[in-house]
Amino acid sequence: MSKRNRYSSLLLGLLGICMAAAADAGELDLKFEFSTDGGKTFKEESPVLEGPGTFVLRTHFITDVAAEQRPVYQVEFSARRDFASANRGSLATFSGKGTWAQRPNPYWLEAKVKSFDLTVDTQARPEGVEGYQDTWDTSTNKFVNGKLPACTALPRGRTEFTMLVFWSNKDGGKVEARKSFSLEQKSGPDIQEVQKKAVSVERKPIPDAQKENVIISAVKLAEIFVSPTGKDDNPGTKELPFRSIAKALGAVSADGTINLAEGIYREGNLMATQSGTPGKPVLIEGAGRDKTIIKGSLEVKNWESTGNGSIWKTAWDTNSQQVFCDGKPLQQIGETCGWHTKVAWAEKLALPPVGKGLDDLKPGSFFYDGAAGQLHVMLEKKDDPRTHLMEASAMDWILSGKGTEYVTMRNLSLMHCNGSRSGTYSVMLSTGKSHWTVEDCRIEYGDFGGLSAGGRNHRIVRCIISNNGNNGVAMNNSDAAHGWAYYPTAPRQDTVVEDCEINENNYRNFQAAWHSGGLKLIPASRGVTVRRCIVKDNNGPGIWFDNTIGENTIEDNLCDNNTAGIFYEISKPTEDCAFSAIIRNNRIARSREQGIYVSASSGVLVENNTVYDSWVGIAVHGMPRGKFKLADNTVRNNIIMGRSHADAVIFIGDNATNNIMDGNFYVTGPASTYSKNGPRICVVKGPGYDITDKTLESLRGKGYEKNGLEGDPMWVNAAAFDFQLKPDSPAAGKGWRKLPAVDAAK
Repeated sequence: MSKRNRYSSLLLGLLGICMAAAADAGELDLKFEFSTDGGKTFKEESPVLEGPGTFVLRTHFITDVAAEQRPVYQVEFSARRDFASANRGSLATFSGKGTWAQRPNPYWLEAKVKSFDLTVDTQARPEGVEGYQDTWDTSTNKFVNGKLPACTALPRGRTEFTMLVFWSNKDGGKVEARKSFSLEQKSGPDIQEVQKKAVSVERKPIPDAQKENVIISAVKLAEIFVSPTGKDDNPGTKELPFRSIAKALGAVSADGTINLAEGIYREGNLMATQSGTPGKPVLIEGAGRDKTIIKGSLEVKNWESTGNGSIWKTAWDTNSQQVFCDGKPLQQIGETCGWHTKVAWAEKLALPPVGKGLDDLKPGSFFYDGAAGQLHVMLEKKDDPRTHLMEASAMDWILSGKGTEYVTMRNLSLMHCNGSRSGTYSVMLSTGKSHWTVEDCRIEYGDFGGLSAGGRNHRIVRCIISNNGNNGVAMNNSDAAHGWAYYPTAPRQDTVVEDCEINENNYRNFQAAWHSGGLKLIPASRGVTVRRCIVKDNNGPGIWFDNTIGENTIEDNLCDNNTAGIFYEISKPTEDCAFSAIIRNNRIARSREQGIYVSASSGVLVENNTVYDSWVGIAVHGMPRGKFKLADNTVRNNIIMGRSHADAVIFIGDNATNNIMDGNFYVTGPASTYSKNGPRICVVKGPGYDITDKTLESLRGKGYEKNGLEGDPMWVNAAAFDFQLKPDSPAAGKGWRKLPAVDAAK
């Protein structure tokens, strides 16, 4: 995935060239060329237009800094008045003066680029044009689309434009350059006419559903109370509580507590701005997981029949990706978000659309007609939505921790958001920089992801994370300096997910092989532990580590009825890591594909797991996969019962070395549904899973399972996933064993 960090501030609208750089950060200069014939010829003289039209600005980068020290250029082009190609949807103010900005697509440029072209449009812009980068989405660190207001053509005369280019070095230095020029336009509206129309065509404020919801208070309070029946002009006491969570977040002190009373809070785009301290975190506490509920949705009312008795409509100005009837989601119809048209993995769409429009509505579905500003529904029983609680997602996210540290959230629920409307990664809850604890919370029905735990030293404990549109838990251990991609020196995360229930995610049916399921950790995960979780019924892998560094532990989980139970993909340990992953003492049941899948990875230990009734029990394969190798993996002391295909798969072709499979127990005979006469093993050199061996003796002849066994493991109650072994079991010392109860709070 590709994410870019929001830079802290942009100083625009200055004349001349101004250089600002940290010590030893290097220098950057800009050179302009202009074309008024569509890019056929360029000259250095400032452009002259006969009237409103377009010109091409070519900007050359002149720098003494090597490309590897400048990961990307970031670009913004601006003027003191609105112009047609400006695609920042709101007025930006710097030093008390307004500027309107145009960003190229994308607004960051690769370090190897020496110049780039930008087409500038000075004509009138009609109402409702879609802006490429209008609003900043903090949960995904990206700009998202939005409708722009109308503007007149630029007036005749001269208009000043400024180009800003900068980058942040990997070593922390910052380089920035600004350069201005004047455009001369011989004809066009009179300047007084433009100013008059600018008053009558005011820019509409960004809807609350799209901007950060931040209220900063000058007075900080150690104990704050909030209630749906309160008022924000109250003092925030227990007797006179605040009404909004936004108000409380802006007023809480560094060692303070926010008490959220029972009830439903329809808020979103909230920002945590106050950090706690070690031993005294900022505490955000509800009255109970199912009592205090924060929803990023709005109630939908004023329904009217379309005349056919089963389809109802209402005026609606938000491209809602979710509509709920009495808490249950309706099926979305049509291509109404960016994910519907994006090609993700294997040339397949990220989110295949269902139907095209209003004519494709069926029982239990909805369609948003953006052109008409109407929301249409057909309920499951084709009845009247006015007799039900109807909700539609509106806020892009619920809470972002941004750069905060030492914050604890507990005893509340988060539901519904709408960030995926722009086709970007979005989550309801994003942890802060470090030391966030999220415990005893319910996080469900986010339109894309439930929770993102970027940063360090987080603990996600005893939470129910379910029914999210794409996946339940996400982690990215990269940063903006590395393009949010894998890099081998990423620091340890030391983040723990434990005692959680992570179920039924990807209800919107995103492409499961691309990004989906219970937990998806990509890239560069290091030092993450997932333990004692119940991960079941996900439309995608249960626990998925992708392109990681190492020292990750997956232990004592129950993964039931996922595509793959545990999926560890294209990962290898760096030189300073003792191992890539330890996958141990897990129960894996009824996987629709592999129970445990080590794919094109190295340095993985798979031991003492019980894999039950899965299409393939344990697979060590995923090859060939480009530069990746399958090496130094060990599979030992597991109890394996495959289902319809095979018990185990091991690849022995090119780039596969030192992979060990020994001491495992294969369920055969009457205790097995399928392997009646012996184990079914695939020892293959190609990409397929052809069964090659049906006896342990045959496997031993190939160097595997010298100490392997088969038979009836004598489980206590396999149907109830109680895989403890009865006395005198021939599988003693192998597979999952029940461990003493642990209090996660300690």
